[in-house]
Amino acid sequence: MRDIFLATAEDGIDGKLYYVRNNMKHWILSPQVHSEIGADLEVRSIKSEILDSIPEGTPISEASSRNDITDDLANDRSRAVRLRIPIHTGSGLEISPGNNPIVRSEFGAHVSYCEKATSEDWELNYGAQLNRSDIITLGDKELSDVFEPNSFDYIVSSHVIEHVPDIISHFMQCSLLLKPAGKLAMIIPDKRYTFDVLRDETTFSELVQSYDRSLKYPSVHMIEDFYLHLDRNANTENLWSGSYLPAPSYTKAEVTEILESVRDNPEKIDIHCWTFTPDSFKQLASEFVGIYSDNLTVKDISQTPEGRNEFLVILENSA
Repeated sequence: MRDIFLATAEDGIDGKLYYVRNNMKHWILSPQVHSEIGADLEVRSIKSEILDSIPEGTPISEASSRNDITDDLANDRSRAVRLRIPIHTGSGLEISPGNNPIVRSEFGAHVSYCEKATSEDWELNYGAQLNRSDIITLGDKELSDVFEPNSFDYIVSSHVIEHVPDIISHFMQCSLLLKPAGKLAMIIPDKRYTFDVLRDETTFSELVQSYDRSLKYPSVHMIEDFYLHLDRNANTENLWSGSYLPAPSYTKAEVTEILESVRDNPEKIDIHCWTFTPDSFKQLASEFVGIYSDNLTVKDISQTPEGRNEFLVILENSA
């Protein structure tokens, strides 16, 4: 029997099957979906397609990674992630999905969800009508306090990492939970096209300081920097057009008032602790991986698609 590979939604049907011969992808007429594969599979191709530079016999997981990650993100952010994780063959975790998860069970995924938010916070943010029965509340617990090591084939998050006060510990936790060759997929805002436009890019020394202090909540410096440089009028459209001149939304006196109001309850504030661009994140990752987490390596990173405010990073766990 030929080696049969599972396609993604790129051709309109998630789960179609194909085999590769002479650098050509041959779609299979029967069976058409992965669940129908049996010992007596009859290969009858109905169309073929050239696979540029993809060697014969390359599995779909490797073939899809050769696609342009930036174009995929521009076309469909959820699909861009799904193309790069073992959604059909593995189990995964999505961190803080809110009311719009990247990975859903209707995609054929076996996925768990976790949130720091309590049920009360969830209802306040998303409404009582939304079901959170399948969401695990972390609260102040670490991921490793809730999940066993080597539990997941992939971990996904969207606009989460910039909120985490201690990123280095977060990556170490994710590495612990991932199986060997497990994927960590993160959609991250690009500071240049958000209300963070006036802020400096995060430095490696800042990440190390937060790790050394084992920060659980944003520091006073993080809160001050966020509000001093926050531009509430900035948005993706006006920043891409170049027609908008960013300006801070708060005066120093107003920021001082904010600091006083949250000084005794830092756990109540939710801010962007960190700011990145695709290039700055790639550089930071190369630095902290070599020192703090040899197991995680950057496998792919997109640029920010034109007119958008986010980029996609894929890390792989070698442990």
